[in-house]
Amino acid sequence: MKYINLGCGTRFCPDWTNIDSVSQSKYVMSYNLSKGIPFPDCHFDVVYHSHLLEHIPKSEVDYFMYECFRVLKKGGVVRLVVPDLELITTLYLKTLNNAIDGIDSSGLDYEWIVMHLYDQSVRNKSGGEMREYLSRETVGNLTFIENLMGSEAKTIINSIKKSKIRKVRDVIRNNGGFFTFKLVLSSIFANNPLKELILKLLLREEYKALQIGRFCQSGEIHQWMYDRYSLSMIMKKSGFMQINQCSATQSSIHNWLEYHLDVEPNGKIYKPDSIYMEGVKP
Repeated sequence: MKYINLGCGTRFCPDWTNIDSVSQSKYVMSYNLSKGIPFPDCHFDVVYHSHLLEHIPKSEVDYFMYECFRVLKKGGVVRLVVPDLELITTLYLKTLNNAIDGIDSSGLDYEWIVMHLYDQSVRNKSGGEMREYLSRETVGNLTFIENLMGSEAKTIINSIKKSKIRKVRDVIRNNGGFFTFKLVLSSIFANNPLKELILKLLLREEYKALQIGRFCQSGEIHQWMYDRYSLSMIMKKSGFMQINQCSATQSSIHNWLEYHLDVEPNGKIYKPDSIYMEGVKP
């Protein structure tokens, strides 16, 4: 059996074919999926991707889904996981009414769900307002956030804490003025130093617009959002049949729970704000 995980990030199975734009493991192939899926027709028994489709420009989604259909064998299964627009907007309406009624912590929950809905589409720097919110000394509605985001929330918070610790250690180690000078130099000469310095000198105030444009094309922001209706229509248009909505723990893929892609080894759902859809290539 041949399985492929597209846009896998750091969640992958060594026995699968795993592809991402940047490889972080010897088990992950680096490839730009906007060019298609680099395998022949009818090659895989399963095509899986999680929280990838919403990052693809809407005008390119049909082509990407056609590629998923093309590389599947007849009878093969495609499994799609994306943020669930229906779930998130339903929760938005609930927190809005609770906030209006003055229910405890509902104001914080409302603030978060609005960010959860919009920030990933409009941000112009990595992490956006969601990361800034989770950087607060005290997050008063952390349980609400973790119930929505799953282990991803803890991962972000832990990375923020580690980043703060590293900064403090660097300040102590480098002691004051010289460290500040080095920070300035490192910010100027990051990545390709000469190229960035020339761009800053030439573009001046327009350099910030260039940085935002680069970020918007980096793949982090959401290009669109989907629900059970829109996903099923996309899958039908691509040629899939037997389309149905699953849960994180349910799948027609044999021994699904053993792969720990949508469910953690401890049984907790990785991203509870998701919708799970499967279809079959006739």
